Amino acid sequence: AGPTTFPLSDVVRWLTELWERRLVEQSIALELDDRASRPVNAVSAEIQQVALNFLVNAEYAVRAGTGRERKVIVRTRDAENGFVRFEVEDTGPGVPAADEERLFVPFFTTKPVGEGTGLGLSVSYGIIHSHNGCIGYERGALGGARFFFEIPAARPA
Repeated sequence: AGPTTFPLSDVVRWLTELWERRLVEQSIALELDDRASRPVNAVSAEIQQVALNFLVNAEYAVRAGTGRERKVIVRTRDAENGFVRFEVEDTGPGVPAADEERLFVPFFTTKPVGEGTGLGLSVSYGIIHSHNGCIGYERGALGGARFFFEIPAARPA
């Protein structure tokens, strides 16, 4: 299927319905901060794939973390220059500085053998770039990881 116009809140709702129970069962709180007002024109299934990849990685990080607050935050907002931003932040340990530049390289993983393929973020990178967007990582305010992407907002009809 080709691109359609939809609000990123549709992706947030889909993710929540799909994954919230799983997080709650592991005593991980899911917080939503959905403030994007502009829709995007994108391939919905591909954007869902990237969002789910971020959430799965966040869940893993919180489980692997040292306790304290166990939380994942999913955010959307209108960004600069006509883009819309989606991000997932967690209270896990964050990414070691030495690994940051390799996060989006195929087959690179910070997970133990058998836990990850190292393809999720590189596939996500390809998807977001095919939408003329950008994808990245930064240390979150909660001390864990914050993965984000920005894609162009849909042009008003």
